[in-house]
Amino acid sequence: MIFQVRPGGVGRGDIATLHGDIERAGAAMASLITLQPPSAPMIANAKAAGHYRHEI
Repeated sequence: MIFQVRPGGVGRGDIATLHGDIERAGAAMASLITLQPPSAPMIANAKAAGHYRHEI
């Protein structure tokens, strides 16, 4: 699990960077914490990254 915190000025590139960090670390999931609401391109990029499903 990767957590990234951004104080402000976040954008689509931050989601792309987070996705790259997930792949590089082999993490199952990640979370971006920010004080700003996500933009439409950020949401689209996050959705394109896929969903986590736990096999219980």
